[in-house]
Amino acid sequence: MRNLIEVRHLVTAYGANIIHNDISFDVRKNEVFGILGGSGSGKSTLLNNLIMLQTPKSGSIKIFGSDVGRLSLLERNAIAKRCGVLFQFGALFSNLTVLENVGLMLEEYSCYPKSVITEISKMWLERVGLSKKAYNLHPYELSGGMKKRVGLARAMVLDPEILFLDEPTSGLDPLSAGKFDDLILEIKESNGFSVVLITHDLDTIHDIVDRFILLKGAKIEFQGSLKEFSAHSNKKGIDRDNLFNCTRGERFWKDA
Repeated sequence: MRNLIEVRHLVTAYGANIIHNDISFDVRKNEVFGILGGSGSGKSTLLNNLIMLQTPKSGSIKIFGSDVGRLSLLERNAIAKRCGVLFQFGALFSNLTVLENVGLMLEEYSCYPKSVITEISKMWLERVGLSKKAYNLHPYELSGGMKKRVGLARAMVLDPEILFLDEPTSGLDPLSAGKFDDLILEIKESNGFSVVLITHDLDTIHDIVDRFILLKGAKIEFQGSLKEFSAHSNKKGIDRDNLFNCTRGERFWKDA
């Protein structure tokens, strides 16, 4: 199976504080890949490196076979256009309507006329489950779940090959979180892209993640599937039942 992302010997730091120390992993084509870890384990820093918002201290990140640290700004932008990002709180522009927020990426990176951009934006809003009533609303008029759906629609308008999700179900009630997981899988199956997600939601790991890494102490403590984690946790004495066998809304993340 082809790797779309290859991280090798990555070291990140804030001054003298080492966040990741020589970590390596791959993200495969058409898989859902999770990044897990306790608070302060460097999940967000790792995501920022993957989406080229931060530069690592050393090591390499290859996306679509290109070492992003060796690319020009123009080349990095070309890779960025093949990726979509949903930030944790949507990162919507407060002065723009829902329809304008979704169409923003097409305004910036396509040559489509305004009428086509509007129709594509409407199509994606419908696909993420929002009605016409939402088109002219502003972010402050939306619920948390609606903001995430608008953010997902905006992330998808350029038909990305990799979709990055930062805590996609954070702040949602259990029923809404489950529906959002189902929506991600539904869009992934129909559009054929890979997903990289940060999550604390252990139902998400159960329901949609194919493989994941577990960050601890600046290292990767585990990487593999949930089935492989079961064997690993038995060997390491990890309380797997506490992590994986309770219902959504009752679970919590234990900092290592």
